[in-house]
Amino acid sequence: MKTIEQILRQPIKTLSGLLLMTIAASILCVCVGQAIAAYTTKEALNQRFSTVAIPVIQENSKGVASADGVRIENELLTWLETMAAEHPDIIKTVARHGLLSAYIPQMTPYNVTTDKYLAENITSWDHYEYYQFQSDPYAMPYSCAMLVITLDEVSQPTSKTVLYGVNEDVNSEDFTDQTEYEQWLNGDPKPETITATNYYQLEISGTVTDVVSLADGYRNPVGRIARLTYTASTLEEINTLNLVPGQQYIVYGMDYFDEHWAFIGEINYNGKLDHVDFEPFDPDLLDVWPEQKQEAYREHFGKEVYGTYNFVYISKEQFRRLNSISMHLNLPVSQVNYEEIRDENGKLVELKPITTFTRVNGNGEMQSFSSDEFNTMYQIPTIAKLESSVEDFLNSVEGSAWQAALERDAINNHAFAVVGVDKLSYLAVFSLEKALIVDGREFTQEELDRGARVCLLHEIVAEANGLSVGDTITLNLYGSDYSLPYQSFQENGKGLLNPTASFYFHTTPIAETAEYTIVGFWRGETPWPNVAENAYAFSANTVFAPKSSVQTPMEEANSVPLVTPILQNGKINEFHDLTLDSGYGGRFKYNDQGYSNIAGNFHNYEKLAKQVMLVGAVIYVILLLLYLLLYPGSQKNAVHTMASLGVKGGKRFVYVLASAMAIVIPASILGGVVGYLLWESVVTAMQAAAESTVSMRLQPGTLALVAGAQLLVAIVMNTCVAIFVSAHKGMSVKY
Repeated sequence: MKTIEQILRQPIKTLSGLLLMTIAASILCVCVGQAIAAYTTKEALNQRFSTVAIPVIQENSKGVASADGVRIENELLTWLETMAAEHPDIIKTVARHGLLSAYIPQMTPYNVTTDKYLAENITSWDHYEYYQFQSDPYAMPYSCAMLVITLDEVSQPTSKTVLYGVNEDVNSEDFTDQTEYEQWLNGDPKPETITATNYYQLEISGTVTDVVSLADGYRNPVGRIARLTYTASTLEEINTLNLVPGQQYIVYGMDYFDEHWAFIGEINYNGKLDHVDFEPFDPDLLDVWPEQKQEAYREHFGKEVYGTYNFVYISKEQFRRLNSISMHLNLPVSQVNYEEIRDENGKLVELKPITTFTRVNGNGEMQSFSSDEFNTMYQIPTIAKLESSVEDFLNSVEGSAWQAALERDAINNHAFAVVGVDKLSYLAVFSLEKALIVDGREFTQEELDRGARVCLLHEIVAEANGLSVGDTITLNLYGSDYSLPYQSFQENGKGLLNPTASFYFHTTPIAETAEYTIVGFWRGETPWPNVAENAYAFSANTVFAPKSSVQTPMEEANSVPLVTPILQNGKINEFHDLTLDSGYGGRFKYNDQGYSNIAGNFHNYEKLAKQVMLVGAVIYVILLLLYLLLYPGSQKNAVHTMASLGVKGGKRFVYVLASAMAIVIPASILGGVVGYLLWESVVTAMQAAAESTVSMRLQPGTLALVAGAQLLVAIVMNTCVAIFVSAHKGMSVKY
């Protein structure tokens, strides 16, 4: 008998079987598809939402973040890592964002103001403070300068005294005089002190006649007064300088400071100007009061006023700064360092000069040096008499150290901080949406996994340097040498906030060079965030890249922006309980990017989807068994007839299986189509039942896979029944 002819002879039975298997296939597709969609949606939500436990900034009694307050202490960090290992169901990971610096020759950093970064874009004191606040070295490495001056005045050397104080509640601090020391104590009884004279200072002033090197962004200082402070270990060192007024000297410092700029910033900060005025010093705007008028103002208002500049009251110190720049020379290499020797009660009993220094080299090995060797390694040029042109001097033997400084500055003036991330939303500032992608896109998970060389730039830096999404830049990566005296401030954590690029020095050579593709631009609340007010933020000179893309080991600092515990979504309460049990309650604030707002109802949907899948699977099995019984199982009479006619068992098997497959295959295809058509209405009904608003999507290809899997199951089951029925004795089913 022919299979098709047999099917056509029984159209009602055939259509009934087709309908039965279509219903079975469509039910399975819809029900299993719901479970698959719920699972894939959950995974998508976990990719989209990151629940972070953000370390809380510790503040001092004045409400200001202290150096220690912006760091995560080792004890807490150890606890986090231990909890992550013991409770992976609560803590996904402790993200340690990496930090390096990069020399990017084709980019100019956002530094002060240039033709690229216009003055009118700088609107707050933060912008001045970041680079021009002399008591904080945040400007590094962009404040190196090499100038030519005509020497005007040289002071007598002054011996500097450092007072070391001991207080049970406060760490020892250095003070330059007794008054400052006692003010710091706020009237508390003076504790035991030890006095140490360890360096001398010389004040030098002259007129700037030429600029050899100066970072982009500073106003041309030619014609202005240079006020320089030279620091030396001994008087003999000062005497060998042989400084003569009227002669030309080349000078080099690493903390160039625009005094006029600071003055403008201060008066703007105090609300005394309607706009930021970056114009050079104009003597016509200066009105110096006679002493009689100064005295009368002081008696009447109780304030010292020297006169006005652009109709703004100024002090004598502000007047001194109006047309000047300042730098320190040879600071702090020449200072003698001391080790504090304390007794069992913590009292300071001796200041022991340090004669041996240690540093970690590029291979991670500890090296020891004598004091002289150490100072020689990190020595920089300071001041030298010019007997000829600058070019001739730089090419001389004496000028070799100056040439090396120029080469370093060429790198430092185009240096950027590079933060390596495991995921952008793992950074607190992005998680809290205090920083956003404003053009292009963030890193994909695939790029993060494979270490793709892609990066994000700040929109201001990108625009100023004429860069677009899709362009490439060259990152010459290098690390930090914390033995470098000018970089030691970073050890307290400050330098790792809004991170500045590290000084490039010959002790930390460029370790890796690679081309990176720009995939997006980011924006923060301000290009120069105030560290004390927002320690989680990053400056505009920060480049973000996948941590996995960097072959050179990245520094993993303990500062709060660079350490983020990542929780499993929905596990905030469990983690908080862990902190309370361990005595760390109140040390974290939490953000799940809105996951908790949708999680409850979605979990209801997920639970309902699993129930529907089980019910659908049971119904499918019942319908399939019914089909097997009524269709391939009912071929017993035909098998007997074929056997009596001498048809072999193989042909009987093919006949039974083919007649079943002629129904199962089209029914499976039709069932997949019906399941697809019913998908949206079923989802809508289930969302209403679960009160869920999460968008549920399932690709047609996934339904096709479910239909295909169902077909495979049906084929296997029909094959088993066909083998059994096609045997000579067959099933004793009679109709």
